[in-house]
Amino acid sequence: MVQQTTQIQQPPTSVGGMLPPEAFQMAAAYQLGAPTAVYRGRVKISVLLAKLFLIVMFIGSWGAIFVAMGFSPASWHVQAGPLQYGAMIVGIALLGLGVALIVRVITHAWSVPGWQVVACTDGLVVRKGKDEVKVVRWEQVDTVWLRGVEQYVNGILTGSYFRIIADLKDGTKVKLDERFVKIEDLALTVAYEVKRIQFPQVVTAYNAGSPIDFGPLTVSQVGISEYKKTLPWRQFAGIQVNKGWVDVLWIDDRTIGKFLVGPRKWMHIGVPDVPNLFVLLSLIDYAILYRNLCNGVK
Repeated sequence: MVQQTTQIQQPPTSVGGMLPPEAFQMAAAYQLGAPTAVYRGRVKISVLLAKLFLIVMFIGSWGAIFVAMGFSPASWHVQAGPLQYGAMIVGIALLGLGVALIVRVITHAWSVPGWQVVACTDGLVVRKGKDEVKVVRWEQVDTVWLRGVEQYVNGILTGSYFRIIADLKDGTKVKLDERFVKIEDLALTVAYEVKRIQFPQVVTAYNAGSPIDFGPLTVSQVGISEYKKTLPWRQFAGIQVNKGWVDVLWIDDRTIGKFLVGPRKWMHIGVPDVPNLFVLLSLIDYAILYRNLCNGVK
């Protein structure tokens, strides 16, 4: 029986050609080794327009309605009452809030092209503006979450966006999303480098007999567990990652050689719910290889 796992690709080494001198300066200043890639900020016009549209439609329209109520024709002939004054105040406040939000959205979008992430051999530098700089060394990362975000308007899928969240050991978080060019490559780099650092420690714990937790999943020398149910390694048929889902496959070892029964899904879980996915995949590969060597399977 052949167990299949998703192959982990090497991270990209550059984005957009030669690296700028600034990348080498930042890598040297923060002692992060050699720079490997620079990911710059970008503005997605479709997202910007969608935000402005929502502000105008909801806040602006309600503000206009309340202002219109305050200036209703009845107030032209009779003295305005408390309700009309209240409606005008609420309407003006909503319109002011809408204008403030529009200015904030546009100002934020104007600053995003100046953002950048410099990935290095020993960590990365996240710069969002002149005064907001976050330096992260790979060994400081505790957990990496890969998350796809889908946007719906009136029940219709209008777009999907990628996001990576790194939980650091000091309790802080680093969030990177589609506002950076080639966010998928950046996520691949972070996940791969964290796997490179954590995998030897995980293997040592696994060999010592300790179960390794990955959110709802636990990998041990017995097999893979999801909460209270466990799939032993002899029935493990592979793991697949496809379109944002992780599928663990199993096969009934009693049917091997007797019936033409292929692998079936034992577990179906979303990628966003699995922390340190690359570490999990590598550990499963190791566990299968270790078991095969112990059993004399070539």
